[in-house]
Amino acid sequence: FFKMHYRVKRRRPMMTYERTIAASILIKFVTALSSTAPPLTDNAPSWNILRKSILSTSTGKRLQNEADERAAGRGPPHTDALLRLFDVNDESDVRVTFFRDSAAWCPYCQKTWLFLEEKRIPYRVQKIPLNAYGDKPAWYTRKVDGGSLPALELDGELYSESFEIMKLLDATFENKPRMFQPDGTKDADLAKNLLNLEKKLQRDWFSLVFYPVKGDALEKSRTDLMDTILQLDQALFQTT
Repeated sequence: FFKMHYRVKRRRPMMTYERTIAASILIKFVTALSSTAPPLTDNAPSWNILRKSILSTSTGKRLQNEADERAAGRGPPHTDALLRLFDVNDESDVRVTFFRDSAAWCPYCQKTWLFLEEKRIPYRVQKIPLNAYGDKPAWYTRKVDGGSLPALELDGELYSESFEIMKLLDATFENKPRMFQPDGTKDADLAKNLLNLEKKLQRDWFSLVFYPVKGDALEKSRTDLMDTILQLDQALFQTT
């Protein structure tokens, strides 16, 4: 500030004595300001106090009860649940380990998750980051070729690719409600068509979001996606 003032007003560089005076004035100004300012104090409540305050409310109690249920493998499904027991009493009875994305938005993980929940197959969860959220752990990329998600261990054997996992679970846990209908039936044909449309929808969505930026390619991606959505809507209507 002082250097600028002298250069603008007097059109010449500051002399040595002028710099000394300017520095002295600045030091006195900062000292006076710091002596008059009130001392900084931390008046924020501690995390422990905040936690107690939250748990004293009805919502806090409900959320804590739900967290306790999840830790015990019980309660409704939740992205934070790392164990689901359903009808078994202990984790030692769990035969399935489900490797899913930690962000809980991978569509292939989601449908495998819904399948496990619908059949009420006891399982434990290992969360793995998608590439968009960081590198996958080395132990996982060594375990699963390419580090793909989802993956599943059943009785110590590893499986990948969501559709194959679901077929395996349906055939293995026959005492649970069957999710795949016998080949050659009307329901099986409808399901096959829906699964093909699911793959097409995913492909068209990715094509629109990640690839073309403008022009005819962008318009084609939009048209393809809307056509697939209409086909899917018609196929779903046939299941009602």
